[in-house]
Amino acid sequence: MVLAVVYGCIYVRLMPYAVWLTIPVLAVWIAHLPQIGETPARTIRLGAIVLLNQMVLLFAGQALTALAFGLEKAAAEAPKAATSGCEKRAAMRLVGGLRAGLVIADVDLGPHIAAHSSHRVMAAPYHRLDQSIIALHDLLTSRPEAAETKLRTLGATYVVLCAKNSEEFRKQGTGSLHERLRGGLPVEFLEPMALGAAMGDLKAWRVKPAIER
Repeated sequence: MVLAVVYGCIYVRLMPYAVWLTIPVLAVWIAHLPQIGETPARTIRLGAIVLLNQMVLLFAGQALTALAFGLEKAAAEAPKAATSGCEKRAAMRLVGGLRAGLVIADVDLGPHIAAHSSHRVMAAPYHRLDQSIIALHDLLTSRPEAAETKLRTLGATYVVLCAKNSEEFRKQGTGSLHERLRGGLPVEFLEPMALGAAMGDLKAWRVKPAIER
């Protein structure tokens, strides 16, 4: 566990792997647990396996953290917020009705679009896609002129973003592609697509072919 903490401080995604180092030691220790009172050794050992399971410890830690910092309400509302926003299936189906292509979307929307359509997506919230996530962030935070070049180099067909709190994006004033689109401002090389009321806060744009510019 000490090694796991050290590895985790260096590179957090190594922590689950480092925990495996303790498995042989715990296995031997559990196998030698004796009977306690009238409780047979087998029951004691099974209980130890359950209580020392990594997922049990993880959930217990999350629960204690939520109680300690008053996060239980936010934790309870998080799933509801995720399903009542831009990830709605009805909106995903509308996006899926478009001719298949490469979609540049918010990283958290990537899996939903891929699951409900034949589109390809640039990125998804998975640590092995780190380079794609960085490239997506770089594209969306670029100024429109630079973003256009990157979109065309990628062969992107659509841009799909969640435009919640669009007024806040208008106030940022960074001039990035991300800010302009979420703020409802026009971008010359992107054509807004009216797919239907079910889209809600989800907005889609078609990348205009260079010949249409």
